[in-house]
Amino acid sequence: MAKIETILFATDFSKGSAQACELARTLGTLTGARLHVLHVITTLHDRSNLRISSAMLSNMFDEIKQGAAQDMRQFCQENLAGLDITPHIVQGASHEELLREATRIGADLIIMGTHGRTGLEKLLMGSTAEKVVRSSIIPVLTVRESETAGS
Repeated sequence: MAKIETILFATDFSKGSAQACELARTLGTLTGARLHVLHVITTLHDRSNLRISSAMLSNMFDEIKQGAAQDMRQFCQENLAGLDITPHIVQGASHEELLREATRIGADLIIMGTHGRTGLEKLLMGSTAEKVVRSSIIPVLTVRESETAGS
């Protein structure tokens, strides 16, 4: 039987992410695994040919990173209080950074929520969870956001 010693839980701080977090917390507690919590700040792409000075971009990214750090603290306080966790905030393409971080920390399991997008929305936005599941050599456990999330 595979031993689970390190779990990487990926979050976007959404209600669906909080639902997946419940499972990550339970599995971490049951297995005694170390729980790493990851948030990826997605990279800005210059698709509209809009030019921003490097100083403006640097200031904007610093603000985004500070906001993400605050969101991470709040999310962990609300959902993981009392657990010894390791938070990570990285920047890049969500699925690539998630897989990179999972490999770097030696994760035995990746847990993440899904938004359950379908049709045109899925086609236009893609699915980070689907990309991770298709690309990962590490087992991935996905938790679909329930219809009653937040109600």
